[in-house]
Amino acid sequence: MNFAHTLRGLAALLAFGALGAAQASPVVMPTNTGTVTLDSSQFASSILSGPSGEFACFTGGAVSACNAATLQLGVLGSDLSHGLVLGLDGSITLSLPALSPTLYLWEAGTGANDVASPRIAVHTAAGWSTEHTFAANHAQPVLNDTQPSGYGTNFGVFDAADFGLGKDALIDAVRISSCCGTTAHVDVLAVATAAVPEPSSMLLALPGVALLGLGRRRWGRSAAAATHMA
Repeated sequence: MNFAHTLRGLAALLAFGALGAAQASPVVMPTNTGTVTLDSSQFASSILSGPSGEFACFTGGAVSACNAATLQLGVLGSDLSHGLVLGLDGSITLSLPALSPTLYLWEAGTGANDVASPRIAVHTAAGWSTEHTFAANHAQPVLNDTQPSGYGTNFGVFDAADFGLGKDALIDAVRISSCCGTTAHVDVLAVATAAVPEPSSMLLALPGVALLGLGRRRWGRSAAAATHMA
């Protein structure tokens, strides 16, 4: 009987996990070619270190000193109406819970000369990649800026191969720094990883269903044996 209860509990946990996947919260984000639908869990979820150097927060075109709330709004989650500007020697490291070989970056700026050239390094199971500087044209203005920060919104895509990694290397953190000189800056709005194909919710639930069925069969045989012995 304890065995059957254990199996039922495990099956319930597996089914609950599948239900959580089915209840994923979709987020529609603007890109330079249209929109992309992501899950809320694909966005940067915590600050691992920083910000350091010169930095400030902004929204509605107004720049001010960061506090805990505005800093989180600026770099965590999918909100594009708030951001973090990194100035001289500015840097921040963010955790990305949804592992993927592709990184999405939304940053603020108006005009080709105002789209910053950030220095970016990514972390995988093998450690930190070398730091790469990307040209301003790597990020392009989005087509429909539905969450204006007071500045234009730009979108860039970075693959593991851009950092000298294998194409299937899974990124779990990113470090963004300003580059280069006394007028350097990069205006971070949001960071996310691209979705990795996963089994359907039904397939995720199958192990739980199978275990539950196994528990019932084992329990049925035990009960029958007890009756026969009686």
